[in-house]
Amino acid sequence: MRDKFLSSLGLCRRAGALFFGAEAVASAIRKGEAALVFTAADISEKSLKKVVTSTAFYGVEHRRSEKTMAELSDALGVTHNVAAVAVKKSTFVNLF
Repeated sequence: MRDKFLSSLGLCRRAGALFFGAEAVASAIRKGEAALVFTAADISEKSLKKVVTSTAFYGVEHRRSEKTMAELSDALGVTHNVAAVAVKKSTFVNLF
């Protein structure tokens, strides 16, 4: 059976309620579009610092995931590694 967290991310992706990639996540945070941010367990220190700084400054909740970039990428159905994901401000935040 698939992990609930990864399944929830996949559902958000299909619904268009997700930003992914450190740059897209940082931009969504700055624009006030992100409600909740997850970072991969193996995210680079540089990318992690960018995300943590943005979430702290803009008051967005940040959680460090136990999942790797490869696992997040697989759940989202993308071929490149995903270091960070942000859930859009919506009812989908309740899934997490």
